Amino acid sequence: MTNPIKIAIHKPTDKFVHIDSVESSDKEIRRHCYCLKCDEKLEAVLEFKDPNRIKFFRHDKNPNCEGSQETALHELAKQILVSNTYIATKEHGVVSYTGAVAEKRLEQKRPDVSATHDDKPIYFEVYVSHAVDIGKEKFFIAGRHRSLEIDLSDCTTTSIDEIKRLVLDETSNKKIFFWQDEQVAETIQPEKEEKFWGKFVLWAVGILIIFGLIKAATKKSRR
Repeated sequence: MTNPIKIAIHKPTDKFVHIDSVESSDKEIRRHCYCLKCDEKLEAVLEFKDPNRIKFFRHDKNPNCEGSQETALHELAKQILVSNTYIATKEHGVVSYTGAVAEKRLEQKRPDVSATHDDKPIYFEVYVSHAVDIGKEKFFIAGRHRSLEIDLSDCTTTSIDEIKRLVLDETSNKKIFFWQDEQVAETIQPEKEEKFWGKFVLWAVGILIIFGLIKAATKKSRR
């Protein structure tokens, strides 16, 4: 099996279930696991004669569907953020947060997860197959919205513990969009300097042109 299905959606709770968290005794969970891609019921395959085989979900009626695991990983990462209260970053250490919710609208945008840190909003984006577009990044910066991106684009693990570690504890895969006002000042300052020098060059060229015209007019009058 080239692409084993490791993540399913549990319809009664609308939560994502990783196969590692499913036991043989979890009959209620096993009865209601569905594929995110084709919406067909999935069966949890948990026991093997070969001890080296790993657990996985398989389709009851659609064996050709391999499941949308990229989308499922994205949704599972959001669920992990909502279910926890901290995230580690390289720049700011371990950041505690509360009240995390997924897909809450912020003006014209909808961050993956919104929460509160130090009595101020903080926003998390999860990158699996598509990074945050430049428009959304500029929106976070211009609006001074404390925000960061978690990059899971290279995630090939099938372990729920490793996925949690990548989301919460790994620091090399985090990108800060905006954190504090000083960052905006640093971002804007080069633009201001560029505009200043652009205006200076235009002003200098204008002076040279005027000077040249005056000089030419002076020569004519002398003749």
